[in-house]
Amino acid sequence: MRKTLAILAAALLLPSCAKDAAVPVGDVTTAGFVREAALVDDTGQIFNICEDSSDAGLNDGDRVIATFDILRKNTDGSYDISITDAEKPLCKAAVEESDIEGDDPISIDNGWISGTYLNLRMHLILKNSSSTVHRLELVRYSPGETDTLRLRLRHDAYGDVFDGSQNPSGFVAGTTWASFDLKELIPSGKKEIPVTIRSRRYSERLGSIDYTSTELYSIKGKISL
Repeated sequence: MRKTLAILAAALLLPSCAKDAAVPVGDVTTAGFVREAALVDDTGQIFNICEDSSDAGLNDGDRVIATFDILRKNTDGSYDISITDAEKPLCKAAVEESDIEGDDPISIDNGWISGTYLNLRMHLILKNSSSTVHRLELVRYSPGETDTLRLRLRHDAYGDVFDGSQNPSGFVAGTTWASFDLKELIPSGKKEIPVTIRSRRYSERLGSIDYTSTELYSIKGKISL
């Protein structure tokens, strides 16, 4: 089965306006880092955080995927924003190889490229009230190929996983987020390259949940330096 993931992109085609002028734009979502009370997205655009009604507890240096309303555009090109929702994803580099042992299922719900980052929203099924820390790695599985960056999402639940044989009442559905930096995996001499991901995921079959074979997710777009 082949599933295409949409790239999330917010095009801010806003008129130039003086400071404190209203800019009626809401529900913008972008990814970036918190820098001195501002969200700097992966293109370098600066969004000054004037209000934050999320419960993420953002701190300087945090990787964040935020949804916000734009309050105004400033004369320096930055925007003042009010954050309505925010997630602090796992943030790590994709790797050429890994010692991860698990290959537990995890379902990619959405994915997009921003800057050199591949951002993923994923669903998993875990034990109710679990405190187990899972491990995620994004591993390149065709290192000799230079035309496409082929990646495998690996998940080790350390036993905190539904395998279809247990009573489902002891398990809950969860959501997790990750941003993987792909910069070091772009072949030498390349400025951009298409990206594909393989992962083992859950599917619903006859009202129950069980394993499926590995599925291929194709990103429409290219990672670029």
